[in-house]
Amino acid sequence: MKRTSLLLWLLMAPFILAMAQKKLHVSPIFEGKVIPKKRMVETLAKGQSMAAYNLSYFRSIKVNVTADEMTRIYNIVKQDVGNLEESEDLEYGRENDIVSYCIKHFPLVGNKQQIMNLNRYLCYQCYESSRGGYNITLVYIEGSAGMQELKRMFKKK
Repeated sequence: MKRTSLLLWLLMAPFILAMAQKKLHVSPIFEGKVIPKKRMVETLAKGQSMAAYNLSYFRSIKVNVTADEMTRIYNIVKQDVGNLEESEDLEYGRENDIVSYCIKHFPLVGNKQQIMNLNRYLCYQCYESSRGGYNITLVYIEGSAGMQELKRMFKKK
């Protein structure tokens, strides 16, 4: 019975994980409902290609936006991130009175997370563009990598 339950969970896991991002407020941003998709550069990677990084899912968008669009996107991100108070689940930085980056860890609840050792992260970066406006990068990540491991990976790039 335990084997059957575990096998069923492992078969359903990809569908459950795909739904995890959809439950976040930032989903419409990734779907092109806030900024048109034709203005975005999108990257999606999942499966075995991500195993070397201890990740199972990586989705990012990069877009150049106006000040009003930047404020709108940041307000949506803030709905998922919550109050900007440093904790082991949140890191952020400010530059010129705007939030320049934040990394938020969303723990899953229940035994299924322990089985899969799954972490979920939302990463946001915003900086002024030399072409005008702001460049925003928004990343959603799932995998067994921890916050410190993610920081090391991104510092190498």
